[in-house]
Amino acid sequence: MTSWQIGESGIAVALNGEGRGEVTFTVTNGGTAQDRSVLTVTPLDGAAESWFTVDEPQRVVGPGASVVYPVAVSVPPGTAAGTYGLQGVAYSADSDPGESSVTSKRVGITVASPPAKKGIPPWVWIVVAAVVLLVVGVIAFLLTRDGGGGLETVTPPTISGSPTVLETLTATPGEFSEDDVEAAFQWQRCQGEQCSDIDGAILPTYLVSNEDVGNTLQVEVTATKEDDSATATSEPTDTVAPVPPTQFPVPAVVGLPTSQAIGVISEHFTAQVIHAGPSTGCNPPVEEQVPVGGTQLVQGSIVTISTRPPPPLVLCLPDFPVFEDLPFLALDEEIRLTPRDLENLQQP
Repeated sequence: MTSWQIGESGIAVALNGEGRGEVTFTVTNGGTAQDRSVLTVTPLDGAAESWFTVDEPQRVVGPGASVVYPVAVSVPPGTAAGTYGLQGVAYSADSDPGESSVTSKRVGITVASPPAKKGIPPWVWIVVAAVVLLVVGVIAFLLTRDGGGGLETVTPPTISGSPTVLETLTATPGEFSEDDVEAAFQWQRCQGEQCSDIDGAILPTYLVSNEDVGNTLQVEVTATKEDDSATATSEPTDTVAPVPPTQFPVPAVVGLPTSQAIGVISEHFTAQVIHAGPSTGCNPPVEEQVPVGGTQLVQGSIVTISTRPPPPLVLCLPDFPVFEDLPFLALDEEIRLTPRDLENLQQP
């Protein structure tokens, strides 16, 4: 279940002469998976639901990301003077609101009495101006103290490592304007300037895969502290390079040194036995290769190659060029080749 956080833009809504104003709520996804948040407004102290309007109350929020909900406030003419209030409530669209909801602090709405018909003495305006300045100063102090918009990126995140299949990249979160922040990572795959999140890639490290070949990679870091957050993105890596073709020895060759039996794993993990010693008529042919040569493999897949012995009466011919390109393999047992062993393979 997603752990939501909610923060408000201030402790009070400033109304204009027509009784209109606005307050915003910032909702943060504290979980590790993407979710949909819903924002509703609870009226307090005699306020009515009809006073509040939320555009797009349902939003998609990525892990560690935040969305801002503007709430329009419209107090009807003739409303009695007094102090009213509201609270924002956020919850997951796909779960019970009672289990996933979080509630903001109270936000006040002050409705002033209508002005008297007689002229107001100048000293009254001076007092009102002083009070407004005092209230604005208090609100500004509270917003600054509570982290209302003060968290900023000082230096963006960086990536170290080689952008090559089977290599591991490491991200550093960068620096932010405050200490003791919580950093959430999201790796992204980019084609030009078009980037998309990689599902499940939310750790500081990332193992480059076949799907990344031909693309660049970047990491997005979201720092949070209390109700404040800031997001920064690293520079993209160079274009991811594929694994180059790698030759390896095939073991258990009957009557031949192991080094004379050669297979190859090419880029994108395509395995094929290409040579098994001298190409004579006595070499038993390959009976089955699963998957067949030329099939793209997923990292960690197993290739099984088995042979069948030659017929009993076979004339062993000398080497003949026509056999050079055929996948002969003389084995007394099937072998298994795994792309995870690429680093340990040796050039023949």
